[in-house]
Amino acid sequence: MAANKSTNISSSSNSSTFLLIEILEKVDDGIRVTGFVVHLLYFAFVFLIKDLRMRSLIYIHQVNLFGLIFIGHYAIYLNAFKIDILNINASLCTISEIVWAMAKYLRCYSILLLGIYRMIAVLSPRMFNKWLKSTLVYMLSFLIEFLVCSCIYLIGKFTFRTTYGVNYCQDGYSRVIADGWYYFLFTSTIGVILPSFAVIVIYFVTKHAIDKQIMLKANKKDSSTTFSSLKIFFSGLELLSKDGSKVRLSPQESLIRQLFIINILLTLSSTLYLGLNLANLFQEYLTNNYYSIRLIITISCLFIQSIIPVVSLSSHPKFKMILILKQFKQFLQTIILVSI
Repeated sequence: MAANKSTNISSSSNSSTFLLIEILEKVDDGIRVTGFVVHLLYFAFVFLIKDLRMRSLIYIHQVNLFGLIFIGHYAIYLNAFKIDILNINASLCTISEIVWAMAKYLRCYSILLLGIYRMIAVLSPRMFNKWLKSTLVYMLSFLIEFLVCSCIYLIGKFTFRTTYGVNYCQDGYSRVIADGWYYFLFTSTIGVILPSFAVIVIYFVTKHAIDKQIMLKANKKDSSTTFSSLKIFFSGLELLSKDGSKVRLSPQESLIRQLFIINILLTLSSTLYLGLNLANLFQEYLTNNYYSIRLIITISCLFIQSIIPVVSLSSHPKFKMILILKQFKQFLQTIILVSI
């Protein structure tokens, strides 16, 4: 009798677990597709709105481009657990290993580059103007960023002799657990933690400089004067001075806040992703219960990543949803007419 009761409880527990996993799988698939579509819509808006194609916004677009690559690569692995990952072509897994690693580091270093760019706009307007007009500077910054991220991956891979693991062919797997740990600690510290911390420092340095500018600006008699070097980068924002009169200022603080919020979101997403990378260290010892935990972490990681394009657009003064919908409607009508 007791044995039958125990069997019933075990059967009920298993059915509840399977139901939970089934629900999580559907949510996981949905968030991958939704996140990918959100990133595609971001670039559709950039294509439709002329003000979003300004050169000064290249770095925020780069942040979202690497987000698109990251979440798009996740979308490729829909229902990956239902596939025998060991039967996937080894060369494809090697490519996937490189994409995972580079997307991980480039996401973090692209936001660092954006932070440096916006800090210079506030601290050194002359240098910012030169940067804004120089295609060579943009190209060099992208090249340096790519080389740094490539070095992190290659040094980590060949120093600690790692390869791709069975979980989505992610980087950092080694049969020698110590090597896997060393790779994880090295790449996580240099590729994720360091740039994320640097952006926080940049935020506070830039915010302090902006607060000084606001105080000086509010005390000037001519409250309508703006920083000429920043007119290209920022649109106007009305604030109140001490005597209650309106002071016309550039919303540097708004964009710096945007930088801080995006960095926090990206750090959270990257931290969750690093949690998934830990599976490479213990993949031979994981139980079936880890599958549901992994799904929850993946859903959270991709959901946070999907918020970043929304924050990038919503904080832009020229982004008006009604205008966007009208332009998008016209765009669809043009496509339909051409296809007919």
